Amino acid sequence: MKTTVRCLLCVLCAAMIIALPFVIPSPDMLDEVKWSILDEIEETEETDQDEESDLLSFLFPAAHADELLIEEEEIIEDAEEKAPLTEGVYTLPMDETVPPAPDPACFTENGYEDETIRVRIEHFERDESRYHTVWIEIADASQFRTAVSGRNNAKVTTMAEKNNAVIAMNGDYFKDNESAKTFEYRMGKKYNKGKGNKLRDTLIIDDKGDFHIFTAGSKPEDFEGTLVNAFTFGPVLVNEGETVPIPKDYKYSPNGHEARSAIGQTGHLQYVFVVVERKAGSKGVTMAQLGEYMKELGCVTAYNLDGGNTAQIVINGQEYFGDTTADARSQSDIIYFATAVPEDARKE
Repeated sequence: MKTTVRCLLCVLCAAMIIALPFVIPSPDMLDEVKWSILDEIEETEETDQDEESDLLSFLFPAAHADELLIEEEEIIEDAEEKAPLTEGVYTLPMDETVPPAPDPACFTENGYEDETIRVRIEHFERDESRYHTVWIEIADASQFRTAVSGRNNAKVTTMAEKNNAVIAMNGDYFKDNESAKTFEYRMGKKYNKGKGNKLRDTLIIDDKGDFHIFTAGSKPEDFEGTLVNAFTFGPVLVNEGETVPIPKDYKYSPNGHEARSAIGQTGHLQYVFVVVERKAGSKGVTMAQLGEYMKELGCVTAYNLDGGNTAQIVINGQEYFGDTTADARSQSDIIYFATAVPEDARKE
């Protein structure tokens, strides 16, 4: 390489090295520029977001529509949340007094609702069987009621109508077991002369509407609360939120596939009725299967009641049977829920 060219290259390199500090900013200068840019972004953030939203709406209209749809669905879902029932305003006597009649306008296709009671009935297929399931929520414990047929047995529909039931189901048919001297109370009145049964579990409902279990051989007569209703049938299916093993020698065909009925408490003044069919296309269930179902419904406590053609739910004249292969059975008692709104206090 010629000396002249070599000198020119050296001069050019030197010039570039000298110019670098002026072309590439120092770290301090970079920081100043960075914070200046961030300030400008903050000042124009809202405008930029609007422009970005408009651009996204233009580029991706379907995605934007989906986002709005989700928001609308959430709003609708929130709007459908049920208002709390009116507690402490209306109560009923804790005796065999007939409560107010339900308001016909409050019945719906799937239940009933007024300011003191909410009822919803659904039907599920599982275990090769059909489950009729009713959720009940009441404002006052006095709306949890029972009724006795009198000297002669009567149909569930008849007792439900006579006692102005919003929703009713069979009890434990205690008159069929009078010789067993079972422990039975209805609305504070004692029936039968029995104490704790050595072979069957007892369910007690107190004046707060809460369930209490006394297993076979225990002493329900030692219950320390205010006893309103008591049943001796069973077995207990769920206790303290867990299924209970069914004794293999318990009565009422524990391992057979039968039409069955059960009642459960899911929370404070919240309950479920369940009747399982046994007929063509619905083979019925074992007690263990029924217990598992009651647990899945969220029952804290669940108790088996009389089954077969005794098992029955009635709402607004509509009947749901456990065993439709036989005639509806006349019975001694029902469990039912009532409205507490006086008939003269109904809203127009």
